[in-house]
Amino acid sequence: MSKATVEQPKASRGRQRPASSAPWVAIDVGYGYTKILTQEGQAHVFPSLVAPAELSNIDLSLSDPQETVKLEGAEYIVGQAAVSRGFRFSEEYDGWWMTTRYKALLHYAGANFVPPGSRIVTGIPLHIFGSQRAQHQISDVFRKALKAPAVAVLPQGFGALCLAISTNSALAQGRVALVDIGSRTTELICFSDGQYLNHESAGVVLGVGQVYTQVAQK
Repeated sequence: MSKATVEQPKASRGRQRPASSAPWVAIDVGYGYTKILTQEGQAHVFPSLVAPAELSNIDLSLSDPQETVKLEGAEYIVGQAAVSRGFRFSEEYDGWWMTTRYKALLHYAGANFVPPGSRIVTGIPLHIFGSQRAQHQISDVFRKALKAPAVAVLPQGFGALCLAISTNSALAQGRVALVDIGSRTTELICFSDGQYLNHESAGVVLGVGQVYTQVAQK
């Protein structure tokens, strides 16, 4: 059975606050949008778009410096500012957590919305969550990009369940099934007394993004 992982850094990070006292920040890097929620309840959403910064061209829009990130010797425009760019990195459906696009989104989130030293919790699709190797790779990417003292990787849908329980505590008991429909994936996630049921949960790589595309082509 796949289990959620929480990875700790191998070495101390100097004056960074102890992991046990650091705030939690939830990050959902979706195919359409990246969503961030801090422990204090601050929510941030931006398009999951990344484009290379064309420094040789004159850009009259003059993007906000906070909308660019430097990564591996290159500069990228991230979020809303990338919507109008002629070239954008295409979506990656296999091994996306190792791509430049994914890392740029995390660096942008860290530069603008995630408090330094925060612990991170993130959700990933079930067909990815089933791989321990993928879980560890994703944890490592988050830890390096955000300098996080701890990273928790959970199945997508846990956040929606927590929100539902906050308004209806009865959902924390008994068996609960949750349907999570995203831009690229749709998943049925099952719980029993708050515990994730791996063998009774399932997901498919099909979401509203494909529906929009098919409608637009007709």
